[in-house]
Amino acid sequence: MTNLTDVTWMIRKGLVYGSIGSVVMAILGIGVWMAVQRTTIVPPVPTPTPGLAFGSLPPVDFLNSKKRPSSYELLLIEGKPPEATSSAKVYFVPKKAPTLFSRKNAIDLASSLGFTGEPTITNTTMYKYTDQSSGSMLTIDTPYKYFTYSKGSVEPAGYKATNPDTAKALLDTAYGYFSGNGVWNEDLKESRITFVVWTGSGFVPDIAQKRTSFVRVGYLNPSAEGSPIVTDDPQLTNVYVTLATNLDDKREILEAKYQYFAPDINVSSTYPAISGQQAWDELVKGNGYIASSINEGPKAVIRRIYLAYFQPDRYQAYLQPVWVFEGDSGFIAYVPAIDPQYVTR
Repeated sequence: MTNLTDVTWMIRKGLVYGSIGSVVMAILGIGVWMAVQRTTIVPPVPTPTPGLAFGSLPPVDFLNSKKRPSSYELLLIEGKPPEATSSAKVYFVPKKAPTLFSRKNAIDLASSLGFTGEPTITNTTMYKYTDQSSGSMLTIDTPYKYFTYSKGSVEPAGYKATNPDTAKALLDTAYGYFSGNGVWNEDLKESRITFVVWTGSGFVPDIAQKRTSFVRVGYLNPSAEGSPIVTDDPQLTNVYVTLATNLDDKREILEAKYQYFAPDINVSSTYPAISGQQAWDELVKGNGYIASSINEGPKAVIRRIYLAYFQPDRYQAYLQPVWVFEGDSGFIAYVPAIDPQYVTR
């Protein structure tokens, strides 16, 4: 028969084992919690080490800047320029060399576009044709068969001032024109349609969109890892046609351009990049490229800053990033984003 002493001893023993068990469970619980934390906390992604695989880069190939404003004002929601990343990718752009067939291909292209006779050779690879009777002009970059065409003077009275064709019909016309001349690239998937008017010396966007005799179909260069591509003139893409329907109901190409130098997205290297603040300082000091000057007033008010890639309508060996500054009254400026110490002067 169990006496009081035995009961007391058993209770004490239970308390001892119970305490030990509680300590063990607490230690196990802490260990499990730490293990879960290790698996759920994502370590910060380190900034890629610049590769500098292309060595010293050539300067970005800008044209002459438009008129610079007398001063700048920064009005951003964030209150300051973005920092972005400390490095950025640079992409290699392959270059085609002339072949034995380059001349024949260029002459055949000119013939299909209505130009005959011998071209004027402006350099070893550039052919220029001019139709003296109509004033139309054609320039061909022979290794690529890339070209720029202009009908010359346009008489608006010869065209219908009616609603334009549907977007699909316009895109079909533009695609058929380029693919029919053997220069289409399937990367050009994104397009934009702009109403334009004739000024007497060229076409400009019709902001009011009331007169729709002339329409421009432009194709946007594919983005580079999510960053947009910008060009010399923000109003123009490097691939476009301007067309209209004449009084005989025939759709007519009035000007065209195909200058798409595609980068090799599989051949790239990272380079140190300047911050948005550094780019802003450069712009204020009078550096950078003014792609579109302000329409009114002496001051440029900047409301948006972002990273993009600059691709001109002529060959450049590398697709390089730029800081883009957008402001009121149509102002747009570019500042090279690669650290200047890695660019050849």
